[in-house]
Amino acid sequence: MPVVTPVAVVGMSARLPGAPDLRAFWQLLREGRDAVGQVPAERWNWRDHDSTLNPGEETTYCQRGGFMPWVDRFDGRFFGILPREAQGMDPQQRLFLQAAWAALEDAGYAPGQLAKRRVGVFVGVGHADYPTLMRRDGVPSDAWRGTGIALTAIANRVSYCLDLHGPSEAIDTACSSSLVALHRARQALQDGECELAIVGGVNLLLGPELFIAFGKAGMLSHAGHCQTFAASADGYVRGEGVAALVLAPLAAAQANGDFIYGQVCASAQNHGGRAHSFTAPNPKAQTEVITRAWQQSGHCPSQARMIETHGTGTPLGDPIEINALKNALPMTEAGTPIALGALKSQIGHLEAAAGIASVIKSLLCLQHRQVVGNLHHDALNPQIELAGSPFYLPDATHSMGEQDAPLLAGVSAFGFGGVNAHVVLKAADRGSDSPGVPDGQPYLVLLSAKDEDGLRARARQLLAAFGEPLPDAGGALRQALDERLRDLLGLMPGNGVATRLAELKVDAEDFVGCLEQALDALQLDVPIDAWRGAVSLEEVVERLVGEAAVQPEEAARLESLNALPGDLSASLAAIARSLQEGRDAMVRRLAVVVDSREALFEQLRAYLGSSDCPSDTRWHSADGLTGKPAPEAGSGRADRALLEQWAAHWVAGKVPSPGWATLYGDEPRPHKYPLPAYPWRLERVWYSAAVAAPAPATPAQAWLDCWAPGAALPGSCMALAALVDHVAQPSSVLHWNDVCFGPPVALAASDTLHFTRAPRHWQVSVNGQVLLQVETAAAVAAAPVLQALPVTAEGVQATLPQGLDGYRLWAALLTHLSTAAGTSLPYRIRTLALDPQALRDARQLIVERQGMTFDVALCTADGRCALRLAGMQMRAFDLVRQQVSA
Repeated sequence: MPVVTPVAVVGMSARLPGAPDLRAFWQLLREGRDAVGQVPAERWNWRDHDSTLNPGEETTYCQRGGFMPWVDRFDGRFFGILPREAQGMDPQQRLFLQAAWAALEDAGYAPGQLAKRRVGVFVGVGHADYPTLMRRDGVPSDAWRGTGIALTAIANRVSYCLDLHGPSEAIDTACSSSLVALHRARQALQDGECELAIVGGVNLLLGPELFIAFGKAGMLSHAGHCQTFAASADGYVRGEGVAALVLAPLAAAQANGDFIYGQVCASAQNHGGRAHSFTAPNPKAQTEVITRAWQQSGHCPSQARMIETHGTGTPLGDPIEINALKNALPMTEAGTPIALGALKSQIGHLEAAAGIASVIKSLLCLQHRQVVGNLHHDALNPQIELAGSPFYLPDATHSMGEQDAPLLAGVSAFGFGGVNAHVVLKAADRGSDSPGVPDGQPYLVLLSAKDEDGLRARARQLLAAFGEPLPDAGGALRQALDERLRDLLGLMPGNGVATRLAELKVDAEDFVGCLEQALDALQLDVPIDAWRGAVSLEEVVERLVGEAAVQPEEAARLESLNALPGDLSASLAAIARSLQEGRDAMVRRLAVVVDSREALFEQLRAYLGSSDCPSDTRWHSADGLTGKPAPEAGSGRADRALLEQWAAHWVAGKVPSPGWATLYGDEPRPHKYPLPAYPWRLERVWYSAAVAAPAPATPAQAWLDCWAPGAALPGSCMALAALVDHVAQPSSVLHWNDVCFGPPVALAASDTLHFTRAPRHWQVSVNGQVLLQVETAAAVAAAPVLQALPVTAEGVQATLPQGLDGYRLWAALLTHLSTAAGTSLPYRIRTLALDPQALRDARQLIVERQGMTFDVALCTADGRCALRLAGMQMRAFDLVRQQVSA
């Protein structure tokens, strides 16, 4: 049988029970912790479905599983997905989209640079509870329901959002789905169908329905654990998770300097045909698939150090799997003992995502050169005989030991419908991360995010990834206030000895005056009386800083860390390259020029601890920052001064990151290093329960259909949509100048808008408050076709959903722009031109942005411009959230 060409695993991302990231997952494995627990209260009330408490048809005896938090959270604005559409998407789509992005960043591949390339997406999927919940709660269908609940869209959503042109497949073979997806991805890379592949699996437990069904089938454990290979094994417990890997041809990954977690040496798949029953495993088919995978790998099975079993903990399946392994990997004299792993004993059975979770566990074990123990197998199943076989069951974490032969592992997954899969893995070679890169040279380190909170989270993650301490949040403010007070009081700088207030030669009134000046200078709004009762100047400073909000409250984010052996470290050059080439350049930016890792970490702490961001080695983007011209390209490696020019140029504009050769000439590119992925905003996204049939579209209801439920209604936006509907004539092109919006008043759906016509302008008001005023120009009949914006590299293109008209089209458009501008509303539009006839078919949106000023064109599929907004200024808003009546 011919040996297949290995592929490299160059990126990983996972969220699993008890582990929000890979570092936490490895700690859970190494420490032998059990992540299985009771059904969380926020999912459903398990007592309502517990057969011991409430006997009945819709009950079950198993109320435990492996659950993970925040499955209802999604950073939709990052991907430009309207809140209303995101609510209709199965959370499995949302979570795998984020996992795929994170895996690409972990691999050092900027997702934006992969557009239109042959990148494949293969994802194991199975059950979908979300549409069941929506039907139960009577959620009415909308334009997004069909794509939102389709399992095929889990893979297709990634390919669409990232503009990938390789195969895109959702694969459902039950419990073997994600391992079959890995097999399919390896084949596609080998056959040249794609040059890079994202492969993974996702499984969520959102409702009790399948717990009830599987309980009635006797599949679930009464003990509430997967007791794999144990005499007490009585079924499995369900689990959930999402994971993604990035695969690349081995030669290409090595040539590119990718970090390689391990190799997929071979894989195989088959079906068991007719067995004892539809859900019973076929031992001969299992033996055959394992044997074929190892034959294709070119390695002897006796070289394996571990086999990660399917191991569900059933009294029938466990002995069959052990016998199949004994037949496929017989004992040899030279063989090394092979550990049998059972991940399900720690996190439950992840069903469609089980195989990919087992692969990640095995790769981490190979990376760390350690075998981890299994849980819940005190007494061996009497139908299992390990004597005379190469296998043993590990009870605790121990070293694989050092040896010259390659470290190998196998992973099995068997679907209840009969589809079997097996994968052979090999540990990565350990090598230098920076071949030929000189020490002590300056490098440009780039960080960016969609908003300032995200940028700060990026900096925090980078420090945490290398075990660096975070800054004292109040340290910089404490020092600034102390220095300002001492200057006003005529005191020398502090020397570590307390400065007693009783010894100051100043009366209380003058002292309070100095406090007021110091607080005004630092723009601190704190109660000045907080100083009273203090004994020393240092205590005064401490009290006032304690009252101050050092940083604005930041939105909750999912921050993640990778899991690598402790003896692996990244050079400054590797960090610089991984961030420069492996991240898209986003709007909020931080650039640092340093010549050591220690200097980089110090600059990150300084950025996090102070609002005074610019320095002689650190540049920070800000609104209204004047653009800097690109430095002239040099013939060799850039010196510090030239790198500083690049830093100033990069943070002040929307330019992409410069290429490595542009900055460092012929200097060898260091190997990439896995660094933390994007810190996602943890915003709740969930459907709304059914309400009474809506009345005919109104400006208020149109906004509610596209915006988050319960949010305040921005009256100025409704006023614009209502005035267009009130004034526009189907046969004429509408021209307005100087569209001015009033204050962002929050309206109720029942408020009535009033239109006032003057010779040169229109006004829209409510309860005497002017919401909108426009200067009108004469309507031009048979006007020339409006000219669309040119499509530039800096522009953004999007497609509004079909089926929107009138108010709902305006609401979708303004919602999209509001989200793109970071939760803002229109303040002024220099000119507005509208062709009502073309607007009915216009969905293609082109947006050019300069700071908070936008130029917008809405066009039809054939390029006809229906709406042109020039000089549209957006401003941040903070409407009070209120319950809105329909």
